[in-house]
Amino acid sequence: MIPMCQKRLARAAAQLLSAVTLRIRGSVCCASRSVSVQSGPSSQRPLPQRYLGQPSPYSHPHLLRPGEVTPGLSQQEFELRRHKLMALVAQRSHGNPHPPAGKQGSPDSQGDVVIVLSHHTCYMTNDIPYPFHQNPDFLYLTGCLEPDSALVLCPNPGHAPDHSALLFVAPRDPARELWDGPRSGLDGAAALTGVDQVYPTQELGRVLLGLQGCTVWYDSAQVAHPQLHQEHVLPLLEAGGRTRPLRPLTHSLRAVKSAAEVALMREAGRVTAQVWPEGAVWDSTV
Repeated sequence: MIPMCQKRLARAAAQLLSAVTLRIRGSVCCASRSVSVQSGPSSQRPLPQRYLGQPSPYSHPHLLRPGEVTPGLSQQEFELRRHKLMALVAQRSHGNPHPPAGKQGSPDSQGDVVIVLSHHTCYMTNDIPYPFHQNPDFLYLTGCLEPDSALVLCPNPGHAPDHSALLFVAPRDPARELWDGPRSGLDGAAALTGVDQVYPTQELGRVLLGLQGCTVWYDSAQVAHPQLHQEHVLPLLEAGGRTRPLRPLTHSLRAVKSAAEVALMREAGRVTAQVWPEGAVWDSTV
């Protein structure tokens, strides 16, 4: 009874991850926030033919289709999320006709910068880590499941799109990968996530110092990665300028589900309903 139930649960889980996909051709739009993303046939980079720091269409073709970052969610889906966030940031900074008292944008601001850090690896002992859990806001905007990473969205005036996405990831280290598992590296992260500009995490501080004078949207009250905050983000905050909390904006976006997310939720409910009776029967026999 137990092995059969486990097999069916595993089969149902694989079904959930492989059956639900969202194919997006031409453009993706969000009518409620008036944001659209155009996608071209040549915008997708070829994936490295190796294991990355997370499942990919190359290593797990039964879970992900080409162009997907996580099961059922494409590169365009994550790109749309970043566009929606920057549109909301611009609305709060400049377009809100009735901003709260004391929340008006600074006339000296050179634009808005969004900084989101990944979580760091926590260890039980010196060499044994806890299972890694990604910062949900960072995962929502990038799909990246690796620690020691960061996302920066900065103004790109006079160009389309009007902002640039910069992803910072840990470079590959063959010696460490023998113990910690594979890393995506710069090329793997760029190909998997679809973010055009990918840099080593060590470059984060240098890039941020070049953004002085901008309004910084960053959650300094609840720091996701203390080391990256201390070494790279804090110098920018101490250089002056305005800082505003980002979490209320990302959480307002996460509360509104896209068609792809609704499809995943429906499939999760269907699979749960399918396996629940079998689990109840097994539990009653224990």
